Amino acid sequence: MTPRSNRTGRPQRVARDIRQPRSLLQNLESRLLLSSNPTGNVELFTAGSIGGWARDADTVNQSITVRVTIDGHATDITASTNRPDLAAFFHDNGNYGFTFAPNLTPGSHNVTVQALDPQTNVAVTLKQGVLVNNAPIGNADIISSTRVAGWAFDKDIGSGPVTIRIDSNGQTVTTVQANIPRPDLTGAIGSPNHGFDVSGNFGVVDVYAQDNSGTWVLIKSTNKAPKGNVEVLTKTTASGWVFDPDNAAGPVTVVVKVDGQVAATTTANLERPDVASVTGGSTAHGFIANFSLTPGTHKVEVFAEEGDTSSVKEVLLGTSGSVSNPPPTGSMDSATTQVVTGWAFDPDAGANPLTIQVFVDGTLNATGTANISRPDIVKVTGSPNHGYSIALNNVSVSPHRIQIFALDNPTGTAVKIADKVIGNTAPIGNIDIANPTTIVGWALDPDDKSATLQIIPVLDGTAYPAAPAGDNRPDLQSVFGSANHGFTYAMPTHLFGQHKLQLVAVDSFDGTTTVVRTLTFTNNAPVGNIDFAGGNGVAGWTFDKDDPTKSIDILIKIDGTIVARATANVNRPDLASVTGGSTAHGFSVAFSNMTKGQHTIIVYAVDPATGVTQSIGTKVINV
Repeated sequence: MTPRSNRTGRPQRVARDIRQPRSLLQNLESRLLLSSNPTGNVELFTAGSIGGWARDADTVNQSITVRVTIDGHATDITASTNRPDLAAFFHDNGNYGFTFAPNLTPGSHNVTVQALDPQTNVAVTLKQGVLVNNAPIGNADIISSTRVAGWAFDKDIGSGPVTIRIDSNGQTVTTVQANIPRPDLTGAIGSPNHGFDVSGNFGVVDVYAQDNSGTWVLIKSTNKAPKGNVEVLTKTTASGWVFDPDNAAGPVTVVVKVDGQVAATTTANLERPDVASVTGGSTAHGFIANFSLTPGTHKVEVFAEEGDTSSVKEVLLGTSGSVSNPPPTGSMDSATTQVVTGWAFDPDAGANPLTIQVFVDGTLNATGTANISRPDIVKVTGSPNHGYSIALNNVSVSPHRIQIFALDNPTGTAVKIADKVIGNTAPIGNIDIANPTTIVGWALDPDDKSATLQIIPVLDGTAYPAAPAGDNRPDLQSVFGSANHGFTYAMPTHLFGQHKLQLVAVDSFDGTTTVVRTLTFTNNAPVGNIDFAGGNGVAGWTFDKDDPTKSIDILIKIDGTIVARATANVNRPDLASVTGGSTAHGFSVAFSNMTKGQHTIIVYAVDPATGVTQSIGTKVINV
């Protein structure tokens, strides 16, 4: 079949001139055309400044986002600074420049600069590398009770002065510039004016130099760390001794931390004559700290707090590694609206019985004691008297959540040992319609027919977002006495072939999920053929088995570029036997001005249900 002609005898021009820019047709089929990625350049890449430009050709004259990621932490900035050099090059407004001050702490840092595509959010890497901020160096050559003197130098600021901070007994007493001439430094660092010399009344001294990022870097300290020992560390007690050489006669504060959180604080001021030889004569350095552990395994650490320095906050004296408070264990063997039975045991309590709390729907309903003989659990507990049978108060015949808690020994913490839902009926429902575009059905909870359930379609194993089943369905009224349980859900698929669909309903009482219906459906791909392809056009036919009477669209791609979209609605009586009777499925599209040489023509049929394309033929022609 050749392309159809108009009354002049010339080929009817349905498609555009194939030499026109492809951007004119980019919106025809977004699934086949991808936008261009952002471009740019990083022209400045230092510890103090990062700068350059970034632009997206798909959004001309619009600023885009640049992401600077330093050691895994991202900061987004806008590339909007005017760059006349870029305006002249791209022939637009040129507002694509960016600058960023990274403010790096001393050390090496992994840095990545990316441009974000404003349409797809795809990150295009412009530069990756390591930036180094050199920490200040220096020394306090003289530290006495009346004088602190020394030098400091920061390679990143060269001959410029570094700010010095001097702390005494944990408090800042002065800040000065290290700019006094020190000719002895010239040979080592290249310039002399880096000294400092401060007079005053000093105790424990900490000397800091300020990095260009604002970070204070310790260059010298006279602090002596506390000394001590943790002699006893259990799940309830820490004891030992500690003293501070900087204040040997004074008491030290001791902190016990459990899993990094303060659990106890005490003062090490108890008499310990046995440590006099270590402390230089003073003896009031003992401590006892009491604390409690919640059920479970914990890390316990004992610290001595530093009170006379800013360079160290606390010193670890000892750690347990891990200490366990075994939680209660047990079971709920049966539960009704009248009584619950089971057993509970705490290794810390041994043969002693535990207190049991019964919660119904989150509210305390009854309390009892687990002291009934249960010989069947002796192998687990080592003793028999750990059973319980507790009567409930005023529990109706309907779904309820029963939770059993046992009080831990020795903390009294309530630990849940059992959780059960009673009297609950699973949701029911159905899928009435399932096709490539829509799911229609209903779902309800027999326990609460007034509730609107959430339904979740699961297609080929993938769960899609939940939606309410609350549409009016009068046909359900006569069956269930309630009508607002219907739903219509847009089918979440663009795939051809057979699919497994499950309808999951969420229980209105406890949120559990139930598969209420499973079925399969098929979305057939369009079929067709290219009957003719040449330099002046292409002709053929296509139809969709799922809707054989409908005339569907085609896309024509030549040498990788989509050049036309048309509807296959030309009458083709010869197709009746293939389609089952329908004949309006032919197409004939003309071209003009095709260049000389070899060309590849691909025709795609557009699925009317999903918009997804399917190739129905490829032809290679020579013009």
